[in-house]
Amino acid sequence: MDSAVYGPRIEDIYRAVPLPANLTLLFLKAEALNHFGILLLVSVWRRVVGNQIDNFSFSNNYREVGRQLPRLVYTAALAIEIATRLAGQDFGALKQISSLTYQLGVVSIFFIASMQRNRYGQVIIAVALAIPLVILALGGGMKEAILFPLVPAVLIIWFGFRSISFKTLAIIIGFVFLAYSQLYVRYVRDTTWGPIESSYSTVQLLEGFQEHLNHVTLVDGMESISSRINMTISRAITIAIADARGFEPYTIFGPIPASLIPRLFWPNKPVLMPGARHTLRIRNLNIPLTKAGSATAAGFFSELYLGGGFVGWLLGILIYAIMLGAVQRYALQTMKGFGHLALSFLTVYWALRFEEKAVVYAYTEIFFTFILLVLLIKGTKVFRYDTKRIL
Repeated sequence: MDSAVYGPRIEDIYRAVPLPANLTLLFLKAEALNHFGILLLVSVWRRVVGNQIDNFSFSNNYREVGRQLPRLVYTAALAIEIATRLAGQDFGALKQISSLTYQLGVVSIFFIASMQRNRYGQVIIAVALAIPLVILALGGGMKEAILFPLVPAVLIIWFGFRSISFKTLAIIIGFVFLAYSQLYVRYVRDTTWGPIESSYSTVQLLEGFQEHLNHVTLVDGMESISSRINMTISRAITIAIADARGFEPYTIFGPIPASLIPRLFWPNKPVLMPGARHTLRIRNLNIPLTKAGSATAAGFFSELYLGGGFVGWLLGILIYAIMLGAVQRYALQTMKGFGHLALSFLTVYWALRFEEKAVVYAYTEIFFTFILLVLLIKGTKVFRYDTKRIL
């Protein structure tokens, strides 16, 4: 694994991180904070949503969503991606809104595809709508941007088909695609990311990757996936730093209030870059964040501990679980249909990569997503868009 791209490995940074003598206890502590943290968060969230849990199932309640709004949102998201990727449009202070619109556009793929009565038709529509977004993302070197549009198709296959053999085949195809996408993303980053900026078209990158495949194998992709999804070392390193150098409440929790101020009202708001900050923290370097060269995930629960020890860990979990559950309940009461089910869809997606989420972004994405949904629903009511009831 190239530490310059994917973050430092433990053998690369052990001289900088003050590791304790007993590494076994360090790893046990890190894993205990993570696993008990997940259990506590889910338990509190479940308590908050109460007996309305079934109402948050977008896979069962998708018929509550209207036909018009998902199409409008998907079209807007696609237009924003075209403007960004092909026309080089920088939305500046509105970039956060454009990013959230993109996420809701992917959510809309699920609802648009689910309108089809035939399951195979749903998968075809979901893949067809995802392809333009995937193609537009190929030149950026961000794996999430390539894979996220395909999540609706994956969920339709998983929840919509009962055949074990079909699901097994889908899993195998998914792993192969994921492995090659990992190799492609690594190739793009090695080619275009660096001290000297290089500009390549998507076609040039694809042609170069085709030649690059002569030097790598599917096994390399699988190993790269394994190294990326295993957060064990990263969690342990974060705990070791907290115990040896002390807690950092200001750097972990301090940016949250500032991040709640939209860049539209604070154009010069500093870029937070918590992943880059953690890379410098690990390497014990005091240089600008833009010089970090990589972003390293601290792990949500480990970062809470870094911010305030066991007290920060406990309070951070409780606040997040209560906040998410309360927002979902409120959305169910006031935005029934697209609003609350879109939020439920995003909640599932957030859970898939929750461990890599920085603390500041974990809280603020709930807030801004909710605000955008409120504005969207209220705006569409003015134009009398149908936001619920397909049938």
